[in-house]
Amino acid sequence: MKELWDSLEIDLHKKNLNEAMQIVEKSIENFKLQSKSLVFITGKGLHSRNKQPVIKPELEGYLKRNGFWWSHPKTPSGLTNTGRYTIKTFAEYLD
Repeated sequence: MKELWDSLEIDLHKKNLNEAMQIVEKSIENFKLQSKSLVFITGKGLHSRNKQPVIKPELEGYLKRNGFWWSHPKTPSGLTNTGRYTIKTFAEYLD
């Protein structure tokens, strides 16, 4: 039986849009049967041109188009961390 991870985090900070989306697509394809959830860390876009997020809206669109639901975890102080996307994978149902 293959080892099943509870969660795998993928940090997309300092990636351009094309790099980030390639990582997202490959991560989902490669790990959807090995990890119960994937966490994509995008940040808030504060370092992007015009201080506007670039990866976040593209990631949300990709997840919607491909039928993935996501959630944003809470910080220890109870705030929603909108720079982190947790998606459930198929591995959760193979356990």
